[in-house]
Amino acid sequence: MTRGFSESRPAATPRPTIAFTLPADVEPFGGTSLVLRDATHGVVWRGTAWIRTGKLDTVLALAPGDYTIEATCDDLRANGTITVSSPGSAQTLALRKP
Repeated sequence: MTRGFSESRPAATPRPTIAFTLPADVEPFGGTSLVLRDATHGVVWRGTAWIRTGKLDTVLALAPGDYTIEATCDDLRANGTITVSSPGSAQTLALRKP
């Protein structure tokens, strides 16, 4: 089991949403690569957020705590944090050129 990720996904496990916005001149396509790290800087999740129902986002089952987020989509980048404390936790990051 990876730290911070719940394999069994019990009903009480927070399932935060991490969403992304794109610059106005960029057409949404494909996915965004994500890396989430916990407070010890250990990788707890590495994967891809895909466009679903017109939105670029992902929903994860994470243990409560603070996480940093690194996202890349071709030449676009975003960094941020999320505090997971309840089922409604969410974060939206703007993907931009560095």
